[in-house]
Amino acid sequence: MAQACHMDARGPVSYAGKPEDPRTGHIPGALHVHFKELLDEDTGLFLESDALEKVFDRLAPEWRTRPVIASCGSGYAGTVPMLALSGLGVDSSLYDGSFSEWKQEPSRPRRAELTWLNSGSALPNWSRAPAVK
Repeated sequence: MAQACHMDARGPVSYAGKPEDPRTGHIPGALHVHFKELLDEDTGLFLESDALEKVFDRLAPEWRTRPVIASCGSGYAGTVPMLALSGLGVDSSLYDGSFSEWKQEPSRPRRAELTWLNSGSALPNWSRAPAVK
């Protein structure tokens, strides 16, 4: 089986890591696909299919060729990319325990990038974020 395309639907601060949380960040390999990127800002409804495809192509290019797993903090926001993908005819799975479950086991790796939070700069390049144990 091909490696999954893992989409983390949380907001940028949660995905990057919260300084006050000692087990913070995201699951290594998870791509940041904030659920709000999939919704029309004015209506709160899903973007049109062509716009959704462009968002997924930009944020998670492997979505067309790999099995997709969505996650978030506790299993709610992760359903948004699942529903958007379903509307495009793509099956996906939800890691329902999401990061809240993942971080409970201290031996599980996670990635965090906290330095950008106070820098005023653009979001970091997550592919180069350091692994945290």
